[in-house]
Amino acid sequence: MCVCRRQVAVICHYFFSGRLTVAAVLLCLLVASHLAQAKNALALGQGWAIAAGSVLGLKPIIEGYRKLYNAKRLPGQTVNNGQTLFLTRMIAAATQSGPQSFTQAIALCSTVSGSRSGIQVLSLTISCLVLGYQVAKADREIDAVPRLRDTEPLLYG
Repeated sequence: MCVCRRQVAVICHYFFSGRLTVAAVLLCLLVASHLAQAKNALALGQGWAIAAGSVLGLKPIIEGYRKLYNAKRLPGQTVNNGQTLFLTRMIAAATQSGPQSFTQAIALCSTVSGSRSGIQVLSLTISCLVLGYQVAKADREIDAVPRLRDTEPLLYG
């Protein structure tokens, strides 16, 4: 949710500073990411309530809570909570953090040096850190699966 608020702040910054194209691209990326999360929720059999939370940007929070408290599978849910959280993080990295970082880097590079704002630099820095964290965290979660450690010890430690 914090990431979503930051992205909305950056979108507003570009919109009000007259850079409508950048604002529109960032807004489309944000909406597409939330819709991809909702589609993922429906594809995994989690139902419309989780999909609605996904559209609001709550999917990572919902899945983190469900994994942390070892919640029961939802009726119709096709994979366990750990796999769902992993997929949620990968979708966020692929559809939100990565493209947002790339777009913000291009926008920052195309801004005249004297007119760059602190929010642009801060947001790009945070986007890159979030992307790195998401990928590292997902990789660690795969390594921690006992079944994979038993069947593929050279690959999963």
